Amino acid sequence: MLPRLDGELRQDHTNAVGTALMFSDMDLAPLRTAPLPDESPLAELRLAPSEASLIDNDLRNFPGMDAQPQREDIVRFTDGQHTLDVMNVNATGIESATGVDLIYYSHDYDSFVLVQYKRMEADGRLRIAGIDARLPDQLKRMVSFDVFGGALANGADPIAYRLGRGSTFTKFAYPVVAPLREADLTRGLYVPSDLLKRLHDDGQLKGPRGGEAVTHDNLRRWLSNDQFAELVKKGWVGSSGISAQDVRDFVTANLQDGRIAVIAAHSTRRIDLDQDI
Repeated sequence: MLPRLDGELRQDHTNAVGTALMFSDMDLAPLRTAPLPDESPLAELRLAPSEASLIDNDLRNFPGMDAQPQREDIVRFTDGQHTLDVMNVNATGIESATGVDLIYYSHDYDSFVLVQYKRMEADGRLRIAGIDARLPDQLKRMVSFDVFGGALANGADPIAYRLGRGSTFTKFAYPVVAPLREADLTRGLYVPSDLLKRLHDDGQLKGPRGGEAVTHDNLRRWLSNDQFAELVKKGWVGSSGISAQDVRDFVTANLQDGRIAVIAAHSTRRIDLDQDI
């Protein structure tokens, strides 16, 4: 069994092999508890990756770009034209981490984009993220940042044009059922914080058992990894007209709450269209 087979294909192979072994009348108990080939025995100590582990994966990966580690807390991504630096500004113990913010800065569009992470769990065939007591306050602070940035938005410079005033998003990371492929972001969906707050305030985020929870059915729409990455890279989303000091104040507030903040800076090498191609 290849450990990196896609979920459904891997399940089909497992079922086929399992059925054949049942016909053999063998004692299957040792096989059921044996780790997959090339899988670390440490995987048995934690059934699902922690939220901080999922975010650490995304810190070191970006679609279509190669990573070049600079030091322990800095990774640089490049595809020959674009450059993206990612820095963890406040590494703390995983056990104390309750949430992480990634802050992207695009030099091309003088734009900040902030992402908060939440982990989804598997409930049968359903992916679900329970809403804890912290989320409403977190959304309130992120939407306040959007409002603040919107008030300072540059409405004259074409390079500062955005699809909307929102620059904050919440990423709901899917449960990890198989090892990620190299250079993959954690699977999941991105939701503008303003939209998520509206859904929450309107009482529309209800789980299948009646409790407050985020599911595909009550969200109805979101951005994929590739869609989000493209919007950020091309400056379609993000802040417009705010300073680094404004973002620094926002990061400081998060750190005071015992959270981790990660900052990313992005730049693009301009191509001279007059050059021979």
